[in-house]
Amino acid sequence: MNSKNDCITLITVRNEPNEDCLPEEYELERMDAWAKITSIKRNEFYSADRNGKKLSMCLTINVEDWEVAGKDGLKPSIALVDGKRYPIYRTYQTNDSELELILQEVE
Repeated sequence: MNSKNDCITLITVRNEPNEDCLPEEYELERMDAWAKITSIKRNEFYSADRNGKKLSMCLTINVEDWEVAGKDGLKPSIALVDGKRYPIYRTYQTNDSELELILQEVE
């Protein structure tokens, strides 16, 4: 098991129209979790790049943290790392106890 030394925050949001009928993001829930921060694997980085997406980093967290995060049936869609918000591009369960979150670069 890898050492998780970085504290991150998982943020669950809901997108709804505001009073002007424009889409607006409403924060529903925040949950702190321990993570291991690593770089993106080369083939995943280039595959996303071909589709116009820039990936930033990979977080490895405990599956239990992911399962209890969220609200109203929604899962987190944003990770807060060192004060910066990153959209969660993809999740991948690597084993029974760990989950990888691939974060998209903020444009």
